[in-house]
Amino acid sequence: MSFEVIDNVFQVTVLLIASVVSLWLAVRHGEKRFLILSLAYACFSMETLYFVLYLAIFGKVPQVFYVAEISWWASYLFYLSLQIVRSEKIPVRASAVPVIVCMVVVIAVFVFRIFGPAWLMIGLFVATVGAITYISLFRLGRPESRTPLDALLFFCICLQISLYGISMFYSDYTRFNFYFLVDITLTLSFVGLLPLLFYFAIFEPQPKELPGIAIAIAVGFATFENVCYLAENGAENLTFLLIRGISAGALHILCGILAGFGISYVFRRKWLALTGTAGILGACVGFHAIYNLLITTEGTVRMVGYLFPSLLILCLYLCRKVLPVFRRGQMWE
Repeated sequence: MSFEVIDNVFQVTVLLIASVVSLWLAVRHGEKRFLILSLAYACFSMETLYFVLYLAIFGKVPQVFYVAEISWWASYLFYLSLQIVRSEKIPVRASAVPVIVCMVVVIAVFVFRIFGPAWLMIGLFVATVGAITYISLFRLGRPESRTPLDALLFFCICLQISLYGISMFYSDYTRFNFYFLVDITLTLSFVGLLPLLFYFAIFEPQPKELPGIAIAIAVGFATFENVCYLAENGAENLTFLLIRGISAGALHILCGILAGFGISYVFRRKWLALTGTAGILGACVGFHAIYNLLITTEGTVRMVGYLFPSLLILCLYLCRKVLPVFRRGQMWE
């Protein structure tokens, strides 16, 4: 079976499930933003479903794809509607950085000829994703309106455009390659909008609450990782499992502390949102890579790898107890 079919079936299944869940949340909480997101998921999945059904029925790739592309464009209209609804109380004004990034997005869409040769469809898509990009970046530039949902939606736009650029370098879609990696990432990123919207729409957290949430997510992920490791390798060496479990948990908690406190406090300044968030994620990736490298060796170096996340957490705890500036958060203001 061609991996393209597997990828498309995965996308349809995941987005339809997300659409149903989002619709249920809309009914359950009476929140129109969930309804808009549900329609966005449904339209995007219908575009892919049309492709899969055409291939299954006729045994070939559809030559005329405009019917599906209209549904695809409609999904982005709903994403734009979601941003408009979320920004009703925020006066959107002209801003230099969002304008420049929008121009880059527009140029990229025209260069990669997204939506094929039809200039009308290209123009409609440009207007839609340009508006999404502008609103998302404008919100990210305002500390009082900034949320990870805006950053994730802008990231989805970048992935979608990159996908067309990457497709120019591949002609074989029967096997897994970098194109499918980006496409799967795009699908999962779209689905990631749902839990973020749920959290910010229902709980309306304050910035000071985000570090604890980030740490809780890190603990949950570390627990899940250890359960997967236990299921795959068994429990023959209980001592090793305890050491690995504690060190992996400490590592992810440390990354959660970095991400939670960094995004909540350090990068609340206007134009540090994008660079700061990307920098924090990059730091976490590098930190995790060093941990992985150390624990793959033998002897003393391996033990150092298992111990240093816990020691760093202990150092942070002592700093918080000893230095008042850490307790009051004054150094982040």
